[in-house]
Amino acid sequence: MAIIKVQGTIKRGDAYIAVHTLTDSSGAPLVTDAANLTAQFRDADDVLLSTAVIEAAVTDGEYIITVADTTEWTPETYVFYDIEYSGDGLPASTDTYRLKVEKDITVVDS
Repeated sequence: MAIIKVQGTIKRGDAYIAVHTLTDSSGAPLVTDAANLTAQFRDADDVLLSTAVIEAAVTDGEYIITVADTTEWTPETYVFYDIEYSGDGLPASTDTYRLKVEKDITVVDS
């Protein structure tokens, strides 16, 4: 059974930015090139909604996950994601995270 961690809520249309701390199997901070990490955001039907931009943070093992455009995410649903490491040729994924998408009330047309 997969472990799903509730990550919180997001208003549709807002940028999603989160800092995650990743560790290796010994519990030490995972220090890797961010290019070795991938995070995809999917709906409950497994439809790909977004692929995150991942950048290393200042602290070893911390990575910033960003999705700039969530305007196509459906309100009152959940979005799921994990982070996959593929640096040593053996893919490994974090637990799955769940975000509740809320309706945006204020919509400013550009």
